[in-house]
Amino acid sequence: MMLAASTLSNAIVTAASIFSPMSRATCKKTVAPMRFRYEPYSARVIAAAVIPHIEPTAPAQFHAIAANNNNSLVAPAPVEPLSVAAAIAASPLKPNRLLASNGPRFAVIRFKHESCTFLAPFKIAVNDTVVVEGDRGENIGVVSEIMKDAPKFVVTAKILRKALDRDLAQLAAQRERENIAVRATRSMAESLGLAGKVEDAEYQFDMNKLTIFVRRPSKSTFVDFRKLQRGLFREFRCRIWCAYMDEVEASESAPRFK
Repeated sequence: MMLAASTLSNAIVTAASIFSPMSRATCKKTVAPMRFRYEPYSARVIAAAVIPHIEPTAPAQFHAIAANNNNSLVAPAPVEPLSVAAAIAASPLKPNRLLASNGPRFAVIRFKHESCTFLAPFKIAVNDTVVVEGDRGENIGVVSEIMKDAPKFVVTAKILRKALDRDLAQLAAQRERENIAVRATRSMAESLGLAGKVEDAEYQFDMNKLTIFVRRPSKSTFVDFRKLQRGLFREFRCRIWCAYMDEVEASESAPRFK
C-alpha cells in the first residue's frame, strides 16, 4: 500500500509540473523557422500518459511486509471455500428447523389385535386405512396415531399406500375367511387336546400368513403348538403363527414410543 501511495504521489507531482506556467516550454511546437506556438493540449496528453491507472484494492487483499527497510507487497494465501457443513453452520437458520418440516413421520398402525409403528413417507391422517409392509408380504390396518418424533427403537417397515376400494373389498372377504379359519382351528385344537382356547385368527393381507390367537389358562402355562401348526399348514397351505393373547395385550398396553 505504501508503494502504491508513493507512485500516485509522483504522478500527481509530474502532472502539476506539466500544467504549471513555468513548464510552457514543454508545450512549444515549431511551426516555421523562428516561429513557435504553444499547445496546452499536448501537456494534457503527456499528463495522461504519465499518470498510471491504479486499481483500488481492498486492504484485506494485500499486506505490507517490512524487510531491510524496504516495503514489498505479498499476496496472501488463497482462501479455501467453505464446505457444505460449514456453510450450514454459518447460516443464521438452524439446520434442525430446516429438516423438521421435511423429516420422516411415524405412524402407529392398528391391526385386528396388535399394532406396530411404521414410517409414513407420504401424508396420511388418523383413521385412514393403509397397506403396509408385512412379514415377507403386505398387511393392512388403520392409522391410530401419527408422530414426527422418532421412537427410541429402530423402524424400518413403511406404509406402502392408502387402501383403495378394491383393498377394502378384499379386506371384507378376508374377514369372512378368518371366521372360517377360527372354526376349523377350534375343532382341530379340541381333537389335539390343546391346553388353551382359540379366540381369534387373522390373515396377512396377501393371505400368505395366518396368525392364531390363543388364550391360555395362566401366564405360566406352556402350550405346545407344533401339532396344531402342522395340521393348519396342511389345511390352509400358508405360514402359521400362534400367539398368546396375554402377551399381545401386555405389549399393546406398554408405551409405544419409548
